[in-house]
Amino acid sequence: MKLSNFEWTDKETIKWFIMLHSGHEGPYSLQALKQRHEKKNLSLDSRVWAEGLTDPITVRILFDRSVELPPLPIMDDFSPPPLPDDEEIVEERTPEIKKVPKKSTIIFLGVATISLLGTISVFQWLKGQEKIAIRRYPHMSLELHQKIQEEVNFQGWTKKIFFKEYVPYDYTHIWFVTAGFQKCQVEATFKSIDGKLLTSGDQQVVFKSKTMLTSHVADFDRFEFSMGQKIIPGLYEVDIAASNCQWDTLSAKLGNYFSPPDDKYMGRMKVVLYHKGAVEYNAILDKIIKRKMLILEAQKKQDDYFWQSLQEKLQTLLAITLQIESFFIELLAKDSRKFPATLKEGVEAYTKKFGHTLTRFVISNEEYFHKIPSAELARISQGRDYESLIRLTGKNIGLESMKIIEGLQKLERPRRVKLAVIQDDVRRIFTEVKADINQKIIDTSDDQSPQP
Repeated sequence: MKLSNFEWTDKETIKWFIMLHSGHEGPYSLQALKQRHEKKNLSLDSRVWAEGLTDPITVRILFDRSVELPPLPIMDDFSPPPLPDDEEIVEERTPEIKKVPKKSTIIFLGVATISLLGTISVFQWLKGQEKIAIRRYPHMSLELHQKIQEEVNFQGWTKKIFFKEYVPYDYTHIWFVTAGFQKCQVEATFKSIDGKLLTSGDQQVVFKSKTMLTSHVADFDRFEFSMGQKIIPGLYEVDIAASNCQWDTLSAKLGNYFSPPDDKYMGRMKVVLYHKGAVEYNAILDKIIKRKMLILEAQKKQDDYFWQSLQEKLQTLLAITLQIESFFIELLAKDSRKFPATLKEGVEAYTKKFGHTLTRFVISNEEYFHKIPSAELARISQGRDYESLIRLTGKNIGLESMKIIEGLQKLERPRRVKLAVIQDDVRRIFTEVKADINQKIIDTSDDQSPQP
């Protein structure tokens, strides 16, 4: 290809090399160079070269469509013109003088050669170090060790700290592995995320740990718990801090031209502490969530039945109170001249109709609450003793009724006016009883749906 005809079609089809102090990098297409420039990985003043150019050119010239590339000088083949046959060619020779290089030049060339060979050797040695080897720690299975080796690969000497978590089956260690080549002091705080532990209960686990990051691994094996007593498999949020960081090994220092790494590192990330890995963890968590939903649904049905039953019990007591009040009002409205006989019949009727009913109600209420497990009852009722509330309410109705009956039995020949006064007392007493029951109905309704 002659560069006197070096048009843009040639620029787009040939391969370009980026000229560096240490050599060249490439080849790249023209489009790849543009993408590197857009990502600010290549400046307009960088030099590039392609086969056929005598000298490198800048990226700025290469990207400018209005600038043509300088052509190479084209050397045509030629032969010296022939001499006439009758002329004699006299060739004059001058004695050849050999130039002897100076001693300083020889020394300089020797040092330069040795330096060049040494630099090449260092780069070849450094190239051979571009690998990551993770040693096998105690409690680390062969399968897990192989998995770590496959997942952690060399990504450059300047790679920043970024951890990938691993745990053994017994959760006695937590290994944070990085492709970076730093060694630091590392401190981490682990906090479980609500609803993301592989357990059916609602628990929270918080703990801290310290260790050294060296040879790509931070091995946490001592845990200080502030919540919980052991590591429960699940998803955790981790606040991690690394300090006093240095390059790990001579190769990392050479690869970074002896420039120091960041002295500190702080980050927050989510990690899955489950020995089978994230995929298995998500599958098991999905099953646990579904099971929890079924349990919660069953609990809701049981809770709804409890509150409905509680309301029904109070409504039943309210209805009995209304009936007893009406019973006494009717009893006191009868002929006062026949009162002793009427009262005797009334007491028998009360005992048969209401006394036995209240007694059975109290017994049935106790049996109902005894069937509910105490832990479940405490969860639903939030510690309130609803069994006693219903029992005492029923006994209070019976107690007030018996007080009225005892007061009537002390009357021998009551007048009509006296019975009318007693009627007013009955209304007052049962108004208070009904108000008490209605308030309990309201209170239990509020307990069922607590206000935020």
